[in-house]
Formats: sequence, structure tokens, C-alpha cells
Amino acid sequence: MLIRPCEFVWWWHSIAVAVQVQAKLHARRARRWQPWRHYAQRRGIVQGATAVPCVRQASSRTARPHVQIERNGLIAARWADCAPGSMQSTAICAALMPAMRAVPVRSGTGTALVAYHAGSSQPACLQLRPGAGLVMVTDVNAGAMVTWGRRRGDYSASGRRLRVVLGTGESYKGFLYLRLILRAMLRAGIGRDAVVLSLGGGVVGDVAGLAAACYMRGVNIVQHPTTLLACVDSAMGGKVGINTGAFKNAVGCIHPPRYMVAQMGRVAALPLRQWRAGLAEATKMGACLDRDFYCWMAKHAHDVARRAASAVARMVSRCAELKSYVTARDDVEAGARACLNLGHTIGHAVESGMRYRHWLHGEAVSLGIVLMAHASHRLGLLPRADAAQIVRMLASLRLPVRRPLGVDAARLADAFSADKKNRGESVCVVLLRGIGDCVARDVPRDAMLCAWSDAVHRHS
Repeated sequence: MLIRPCEFVWWWHSIAVAVQVQAKLHARRARRWQPWRHYAQRRGIVQGATAVPCVRQASSRTARPHVQIERNGLIAARWADCAPGSMQSTAICAALMPAMRAVPVRSGTGTALVAYHAGSSQPACLQLRPGAGLVMVTDVNAGAMVTWGRRRGDYSASGRRLRVVLGTGESYKGFLYLRLILRAMLRAGIGRDAVVLSLGGGVVGDVAGLAAACYMRGVNIVQHPTTLLACVDSAMGGKVGINTGAFKNAVGCIHPPRYMVAQMGRVAALPLRQWRAGLAEATKMGACLDRDFYCWMAKHAHDVARRAASAVARMVSRCAELKSYVTARDDVEAGARACLNLGHTIGHAVESGMRYRHWLHGEAVSLGIVLMAHASHRLGLLPRADAAQIVRMLASLRLPVRRPLGVDAARLADAFSADKKNRGESVCVVLLRGIGDCVARDVPRDAMLCAWSDAVHRHS
């Protein structure tokens, strides 16, 4: 029997139904993915392994939340020639990814290495202690990028291995799926010396990070982002959390990753809309922290939009440096780190008002940056020329600069009340005093609603 029966857990209307899948069904599905296995063997990713299909996205008519859990089985890995028992980021990066650029991100709990690799054919690699467990949390999109397999002698039989495949979208960033991951880790016998590997975008990183922070009072996590937005912002710094209804990121903590590895060859293959959403977060970094970087982004907007390798490498590495600069001074979001919330108060309200269905997170943040630039100008903090430049910059990247028609002021007011930065009758927002200079202030909610009402509708 090439593939052991595994347990699929389907959650539908909060009811868990466990279905034991027969080995014949596994083998039949695996045969569909034989080309992936042969491709992986040629590239040296997996040798002598049988491919395992990921759960495919359901059609819109029959869409339902789905999760795939696999225990003690197959994992995509090509282990490093590092010293046994070590988990040193520098050794792993030197042994496996010589072409990468590494940036140390400092925080109050230590220093994490953020590494960007230009390739796309090599999966994430870890050197674990003998017998240490590994939990891989991914989604159906990221899981389809690699073939999952097992090589003989790669790890000892005592090491526990668990893979959890979530669906895509903000609906999977909730208590239901956090509980599912934690319960699967407990049932699989994952110990405190285990490592959680997050392979996916911002949603996967947030849920996996919170699970790692909660499990046995904290286990190590390694972030392997597959979206540009996660590469330049969310996978660094350690902010993890989940949504509770209309409350965006209301439950969470600060749990920095041990290190982060991003393969820009795969990230650059994202759909155009996902790529543009990540550019909104990179623009935010320059607008609130570094005027020179913002001017460089404005000058090379065409290069980063068409994904030129040199421009992308400079952009992501500079974002990591800026994130490190902020987290080294404020790792608990008590002061300086609040500047990274530029555009997020409005952005989260837009996402909540649209039920997380129509706009991506980066698109909502783009609109939030535009509205905060206009509000800063009305308050006499930001010159008109700088506000207009920010709008032109985001528009040149084909990002939203006008508010959508489907969100009214009443729904936005409810979202402001549910925001974690709510201060009674006011909301703490980040305003611009100039490009590269920002300040956090409490603004009355009525003023925020007026700024929303004055914005121009987006008709497309």
C-alpha cells in the first residue's frame, strides 16, 4: 500500500464529520498527479515518493468550508546538510539557497532571519532535532505549487509529522479552524519541541502563527509566504490573530517567527490582482517611513508592476529593513509600530463592510491610504501636492483609489465600533505629516464618516 489511509475532517455548519477514506481511493487520486511526481523527481525536489493530491477548490454552487488533515505521512522536504540537532537559519540558508538575500528582523524576543530566494523550484527546508515534530499549515493554492512526498532516511520514525490544508479566504481565519489545527496537533502527539511551518499567504500565516503561539504555551514557527503581501509585511514582525465575526484581528498576540524564507520565483507567478495587492503594502511602507524609498517606488512603478527581478529584490529587502527598524523599537505595538497601521483602519472597515468577499486586503488598504492622505490634508498636516502624489502613485499601480458603492456610512460606523483601535467615540488612526513622516492620533468617528462621505464613488 503506497499511501496510508488518512482522515479527512470536513466542517459544515460547525459539525465535524470524520470520514475514513479507503486506500484505493487515495491511490486513484494519486495517479492523477503522477506528472507532478515525475516533474518533482526530475528537479530533485522529491525522490522515490508518491504524490498526494491536495483538496481542490469546490465550485461556487457547492462551495463549503473544507480542511484536509494528514498525519505521520508525506511532506515536501529536501533536508539540508547541517549539523544534526541544529536549527540555525544561517546554516540552512547557506546550504540550500546561496542566491538569497537575508535581512535580520529584530524584536524584543530576539532576531529572526528574513531571506528572499530568487528561485522557484526548491521547497522550504528545515533541519530539525531528532524526533522533533513538524506541523505544516497551508492552503489549497500554496499546496498545489509543490508535490508532497517522503524520502527514505530523511527523518526518524519517532518524529511526528502533520499537514493541515485549509481553504482560501478570510472565512478560514476564525476560531473554528484555529481549534481544528490545535486539536489535530494534540491528537497527532506533537510535542513542545515541534516546529510549525506556515506555507501560504496572510490568512495561513495568521492562523498558523496563533496556533503556534497557543500550543503548549508557544512553539517555534517558520513563515514561508507565497504572496507578495505576506513577503513585505504580514509574515514579518510576529503579529498573528484571527477574526471574530465583524471584529478584524480581535484575538491575537505577538509571536515572531524563528525565520522567514520567501521564494520570489513563485511569488512573482501570482495572479496580477494578488501582485497589485502586495504593492499596496509596499507603498504603505514608503509613505509612512521612508520618503526615499517611496520616491524610488514611484520612479520604478512600472518595473515592480511588471515584476522585474532587480526591482522586486530591492523592494522586498527594503520593506524587511523598514519592518526590522520599527519592530526593534516597538515589538508590542505600544508606540512606534502603530505607524504600520496606515490605511488599515479604513481598510479593515471596508473588508468587514463587504463581508470579506469582493476586495483583497491590499486593495482595501490602498483605499484607506488615499482617504487618510485626504484627511491629513484637511487637518493641515499634509501638503496638497503630497496627497495628490500618493493618489497618483496608487492609481498608477491599478489599485483602488475610490470607495466602493456597496458600503454605506452605517455599515462603516459598525465596523469602526468593532475595530480594535476603537477609543470610545474616537478611533486611533495614522495620519501623514509628509511622505515618510506619520503620526498616530485619535480622530472622532464622525470625522472619519465625513471623510468617507466626501470620497468619490468607484463605479467600476
